[in-house]
Amino acid sequence: MMRGNHEVWRRGAEGWFRFLDPLPYQTPCQDVTEPYRVPFEGVNFVVLGSGIANDQIAHPAQVALDREQLARAPALAGVRAWLVTHRPLSAVGPFSPPGASPASNVTVGEAAPPMWPSSAELILSGHRHLWESLGFALSATGRPSQWVVGHGGTLLEPSFTLSFDGLPIAGEIASPESRCVTTRLGS
Repeated sequence: MMRGNHEVWRRGAEGWFRFLDPLPYQTPCQDVTEPYRVPFEGVNFVVLGSGIANDQIAHPAQVALDREQLARAPALAGVRAWLVTHRPLSAVGPFSPPGASPASNVTVGEAAPPMWPSSAELILSGHRHLWESLGFALSATGRPSQWVVGHGGTLLEPSFTLSFDGLPIAGEIASPESRCVTTRLGS
């Protein structure tokens, strides 16, 4: 479970902070909290807040804030880490501009580091109402794979088909093994 855009201070943050957030309760409510680590079976889940990051417009102050959070991730990562954040850094789907494949969230995408630490094995996120597994086998920046687990059985994203073979996504080439599911399972 990850704090997302429905738990920002204007929406459901009070409930999130009182019942679900692992950090000590703070007032006033914060839109962005400090990154933290959750160790589990030899992997550190490094949790980064991205609930307020605008999907279409990269506001400089927000990019700087997200860049600062991402810069702090290696100190929390240890030897093996999965970065966990609400908004995906790399995803494509029916929400992508026609004929282009930028980062699904321009704010977080612009804040991404020029080189990824070798300890970052995976970026796990939601936000988009689909399931997607993106690999970047020939990444020059060490970009980890991106899993988008936001499906939840809803039909909020329209169905689409796409070949990932050679597809540029946020400056990297997706591996042909990448996959996306947008339809309700069992339909």
